Amino acid sequence: NRKLSFGYDVGKGFVVGEEEVMKLIPTIIDNKAIARDLRQKSDISRRAVIRELGLLQRDHPGIAVSVKTRQSIRAILNHSRDTIREMQGGGLLDETEAKKLEMVVEIKMKQLARAPPSIPPPSPEKLLHHISWLEGH
Repeated sequence: NRKLSFGYDVGKGFVVGEEEVMKLIPTIIDNKAIARDLRQKSDISRRAVIRELGLLQRDHPGIAVSVKTRQSIRAILNHSRDTIREMQGGGLLDETEAKKLEMVVEIKMKQLARAPPSIPPPSPEKLLHHISWLEGH
């Protein structure tokens, strides 16, 4: 499961990277034919990886849930760290407070590294049970 989880994470990173590269191609390459060719190749690669990610998610939904959860947590922790630095730079936090808060974020990052590679998705019945307007039906 760890290898599948790592592969899913790498695949998601590849897709994001390809999307960023596709945005930059017009600013890097002046030749329109070469730029179009690179965008097409990048899009083909991106679509192939998205297709494989979809198959992996279908066959191993717990891995997809786990990776998406870890990525969301990582994004929130990175944003927290940036906010701490901005607040320190703006004089809202002194150095001691900022270091303490950054230490808490670092601890959470380390805990995230030990997160399980797979989280079983809830059953459809359990999901439906949490939809308030379906109660009593």
